[in-house]
Amino acid sequence: MITCGPYIIKETLGKGGYATVKKAQHSETGKECALKIMKRSGVSEAFKKQVKSEISVMRELSHQNIINMIDYSEEAHYVLPDGRTTEVYYIALELAEHGEIFDFIVETGRLPESMALYYFHQLVEALDHLHQKGISHRDIKPENILLNKNFDLKLTDFGFAEWMEVSDVRKGTDGYMAPEMHNSKNFKTQPLDIFALGIVLFILIKGSPPFCQAKSTDQHYRLFCSKPELFWKVHFKRFPDYDPSSDLMELLSNMLNPDEERRITIEEIKQSAWYNQLLPSREDAIVEMTSKILEMQGGQMMED
Repeated sequence: MITCGPYIIKETLGKGGYATVKKAQHSETGKECALKIMKRSGVSEAFKKQVKSEISVMRELSHQNIINMIDYSEEAHYVLPDGRTTEVYYIALELAEHGEIFDFIVETGRLPESMALYYFHQLVEALDHLHQKGISHRDIKPENILLNKNFDLKLTDFGFAEWMEVSDVRKGTDGYMAPEMHNSKNFKTQPLDIFALGIVLFILIKGSPPFCQAKSTDQHYRLFCSKPELFWKVHFKRFPDYDPSSDLMELLSNMLNPDEERRITIEEIKQSAWYNQLLPSREDAIVEMTSKILEMQGGQMMED
């Protein structure tokens, strides 16, 4: 048996650059969770500061679309069956049984526009909660968007989150970085989240990102900036049965605006025509996403 503090360790759920996430069960209550485990030894002071910052951010958050922190420790021991121990930090998080929305996109392709709207609403509500508390996420991407057993969206991974309105620190994931991060020494942090949110929405409806990087050297980004009509035609020419609505294209264009001062805000997103369409019911969403799970399982059976 492998343990970490009061938790019995089960299978690995995921691995990142500095952390491993394990499914775990509390030894006394029997409650299961996702345990994010990070080594304490051999790490930089900057890393230790980042872990403490992540914990302090998560202590401030309480929202139905943000992963809940159940417990944490800055001085725990990861104990192997042979008795060997490693000093670690851990953060115990609520379990999101259906994993990353990224996997659904990779395995089954884009979401119907109605389902993209359904999850976009939940993501906007999560981000609004953060921004109202003065917190920017700084790493919004499909890999950090989870689904629980009822297919409710949960925003996770606050390792890069910060309380700063303006920053000079370039961090996050390259493909989701706003252009000002490549071109400026200082940038407002909340518009960075809006840009990344736009990339995520595009991926939900297309199944792939709009461009590799928001740089002038990127062909698709240049096309987006200079010839937007052609940009949309190029991206959706292989979907003869689907044309994104004009309201959706307008919203995405405003979210991905190269100028941070002109980029749409959370409040303006909530007032946009596309955002205010009729949402699918929760029951319809469960049916749609369950069918995608069956599709994923069918594909895995074919591979086996």
